Amino acid sequence: MLPLLLCLFVLLFPSELSAQPVNFPELPPDYSAADELGVELPERAVLKRIITREEIEKYNAPDIATLLQEALDANVISSGPYGNTGNISLRGFDARGAVFLINGMPIDFLLPGELTLIHMDLNAVDRIEIYYGGADTLYNIPGSSGGVVNLITGEGQESGWRVQGKVSNTAALPGSYYRNNGEEQNPQLIDLLDTQGAVFSAGVGMERFSLGADIFFNQAGNHFLYRDGGYTRRQDKGGLWDLGGSAALTMHLPDSAKIIVAGDLYYGSKEENPDYFSFRNNFLFNIPVTPDRDKGFELGINSGWQILYYDREPGFHNQEEYTISVLNRWSWRFGERSLIMFGGDYHYSSLTAKNSQELHQGGLSLGGEFRLHDSLLIVPSIKAMLSSDPGGGFYIAPAPKLGIFWYAADFLTFRNNYYRIFKYPNIQELRWESGDAKGNGAIKPEDGWGGDLGTLWIITEWLNFDNAIFAQWNKDTVHWLPDPAVSTILIPQNVGETASFGADTRIGFDIPLYSFFDRLVFSLSYRYQLSYFLGEGYGFASDKRAPYTPVHTGGISLELPWKIGSSRPGPLPQKEGSLLISGHVESLRYGDSDNGEKLDPHVLLTVNLSQQISRNFSAFLTLRNALNYSYESYYRYPGQGFTLMLGLRTGFEGDT
Repeated sequence: MLPLLLCLFVLLFPSELSAQPVNFPELPPDYSAADELGVELPERAVLKRIITREEIEKYNAPDIATLLQEALDANVISSGPYGNTGNISLRGFDARGAVFLINGMPIDFLLPGELTLIHMDLNAVDRIEIYYGGADTLYNIPGSSGGVVNLITGEGQESGWRVQGKVSNTAALPGSYYRNNGEEQNPQLIDLLDTQGAVFSAGVGMERFSLGADIFFNQAGNHFLYRDGGYTRRQDKGGLWDLGGSAALTMHLPDSAKIIVAGDLYYGSKEENPDYFSFRNNFLFNIPVTPDRDKGFELGINSGWQILYYDREPGFHNQEEYTISVLNRWSWRFGERSLIMFGGDYHYSSLTAKNSQELHQGGLSLGGEFRLHDSLLIVPSIKAMLSSDPGGGFYIAPAPKLGIFWYAADFLTFRNNYYRIFKYPNIQELRWESGDAKGNGAIKPEDGWGGDLGTLWIITEWLNFDNAIFAQWNKDTVHWLPDPAVSTILIPQNVGETASFGADTRIGFDIPLYSFFDRLVFSLSYRYQLSYFLGEGYGFASDKRAPYTPVHTGGISLELPWKIGSSRPGPLPQKEGSLLISGHVESLRYGDSDNGEKLDPHVLLTVNLSQQISRNFSAFLTLRNALNYSYESYYRYPGQGFTLMLGLRTGFEGDT
């Protein structure tokens, strides 16, 4: 917080610090938030972080929830290891407030209130963009109170062909344990072969097009030891197997336009209940066009079908959901200081269970960029949110946003955002039907307001500091809670108001080294978030924390890459390797609004080691929960203990 206070002091009392006039540098002349409309958004007013394809491979994460926790210290709430539902929290707001996109297109999931994060194929992702808070103006999704996670696919490859593969085995730590009847059991050595995974991908690139595809398979026993009171237990439920694949065709057209056509399939089944499975397919059609820096255009169409099959009650076996999303975005530049952006989107969803239901949602947005000064950029926008009422009728609500970016100096920039948080209920929350959960057609939309103020200091070429303070207020927040009439059934309910105040701080070092070590990359992050649950008769004086929102979240990351072998040209190039250590810390949390369900603080340490063996092969090792910490991310669901992943990668490439 000290650098932030110093920044504010400079703003308020500049004459006290310098007798010379301040010469503000100009923004880059080609800067625009719509330069690569729909592909990459350099929004300077929004805190944005990127995970590259290279980083995705270094973390060896089984799913996107694990990746975001280890790479960006996101809070993850999960009922178990791979294949179990997970809920990602950005700035203390769960999956309802963390919007997931593929190439700018929203993703829907067929589960009440949570994400099935394993359905998102990391093997097909070229990079991940994360926008914190609810202030993004290109995608303009007002319900993103925590942030936006955009998965970029279909970027294609340069001319040539490639074939890649990966196989791995994950071992859980075996040991003696006790059954619930008190009987002691010997270590199960089969836990050393707990989880296996395989991935195969191929691609080809020509002058005007590129094609890529991948397939994957996983078998996870999900066995591990955990502490239950004074006893060691063994988790022996939750195993599954799944397989899937994806393909993307990218065609480059004149005027910097391109067409992206992508699709994917997924199938998963629980081992202890073969009648419980899920299946999903998805199709994406995307055309971003930027003929010059004065105009931009994008058209996107996304369709999907998902089915969750299970046999929990006689005569009722599955839930099917169909979705179609269409978006269109335009941008026009007027002179050197103004840009207008206009867009619209439409989203259709239907849910078929005992009864078939439909929902129509979308909106129209208008925004712009205006340079009031060579170093000052204003980014206002407003979106008219539209939604049908399953009972008849139609709703409309405005969602304004305002972003301010000030390029104060070569080493210092400021971001300031204000936004409305508004989100209509989705089809699952309104019409879900199953044996243990059902929708609630009477719930109201969530509403609220938020703002943030951020600074970025580029102190030296190898040291940077990023800080943001934020505040948000929400009312009619939706949570899946036991039905007051039937406690064994979960239904979505408006539980009242929440208020949140906090600060995100990250400091990073990228120090060049000598000899065979390339550099040392080190970062520290800390988030302070004081939340208040104000529903059910509680007020600020009650001092109740919002569920699953730790006051303190910290992270540490250290990467040490190297190259060994001769640097001289020849048939045997240098072999690359790296050590990547990441730590994640969370303070005390609560699993309910009464704060009676306590989840103790925990520390998770992950170690990744990779080494190139030859031109075409490399090996990797990953230790997760290396300290074997006993913890719960979801109340009364133990987290996985120490695991060791060993794997091998291979890759071949050539000219076409």
